[in-house]
Amino acid sequence: MGNTYYITRRNRWSREDGPAITEAEWCACVEEDAELMWERPGSDPSFAVSWCDHEKAFYLERGNIVGVEANRDDLSKMLALATVLTARVMGEDGIVYVEVPSSSSSCEARRVIPKAGASLFLSVVGLVLIGIAAGLHFYLREDPFTAALAGSPLPILTFPLVGVGVVAIVASAIYAISSLYPWDKRCSKFAVIALVLDVLPLLFLG
Repeated sequence: MGNTYYITRRNRWSREDGPAITEAEWCACVEEDAELMWERPGSDPSFAVSWCDHEKAFYLERGNIVGVEANRDDLSKMLALATVLTARVMGEDGIVYVEVPSSSSSCEARRVIPKAGASLFLSVVGLVLIGIAAGLHFYLREDPFTAALAGSPLPILTFPLVGVGVVAIVASAIYAISSLYPWDKRCSKFAVIALVLDVLPLLFLG
């Protein structure tokens, strides 16, 4: 069995608000695509639409185009239809799918998992660790009472703290950039915030 996918213009396919695919747009899309055919005579948008010899059909429901139990080929076709309709394909779990080039004549579908939350979390963790290392460094250097810590391994801790912090910030930047496409207001804004936080340490270099 396949999965259910939605061609939608909304941030979440299940939401009632947001831009919808109209009946007129869906009818025009079907009429212009030689591979699509109404399962019943006429062009009533409530009718299911067959795709060539494939068993599965697409239909319009609450402003979304639905593909039930869709396989890999069905998903590829839905991705092509989404481009025509200026929309995107989303799974039941809210994961967005995009089309990527393949070495063969067909196309493969790649899941785009929102990583904005992880990028923001890693950015904060990296800044905190670097901040602790910087504070520890200046404290040990400037406080006269820390002379008693001369033989203590405490100063050495600044190096792993900075190292882990830098790794966290680099990973944050990678996650943030990878989550910016396709653009989603709800998650992409967090990715932008994470990228801004990631460059903050650069302002204090030197």
